[in-house]
Amino acid sequence: LIDGGGNWSPYVVGALVMLWCFLAVPLLFNLRRPYLAVALDVLALCGYLALIAALNDGFSWYLGVVLPLLLLTGLVVLAVLLAWRRQAVRKLYRAAVVVTLFALWLVGIEMVLDLGVFGGLSLRWSVYAAIPVMVVALMLAGVEQNKHLKEAIRKRLFI
Repeated sequence: LIDGGGNWSPYVVGALVMLWCFLAVPLLFNLRRPYLAVALDVLALCGYLALIAALNDGFSWYLGVVLPLLLLTGLVVLAVLLAWRRQAVRKLYRAAVVVTLFALWLVGIEMVLDLGVFGGLSLRWSVYAAIPVMVVALMLAGVEQNKHLKEAIRKRLFI
């Protein structure tokens, strides 16, 4: 930027701004709830990738794929934080919600990729990946509900 000769400097400046958002903001501001920090990180990443798209004339991939994936991931991370920080809900129920959110995230990824890249929606691999993940979520919820099974597992695992 100083001598006008290098076209690599916007990448470095953008990366430094993004790194500042990732590291300095949580350290400078004592955030008891991480929701604002996560939202700021997602916005910083969106901005940096928009800068890369603008410098490379690639807003088609950014608007169709990258931005929806980043927003989806940010929303899922915020939902995971919200679910996990609920102290009133028992741990295995919270874990089941987190695992379910992961399964929904997998389906969301395929939906964004199908619509953004191929222009149509056909769910394939994400359903096959989400089914066993949902089975794990149901198992976690079932173990939390059955006190005898939970105690038997606790004894066998020496917890």
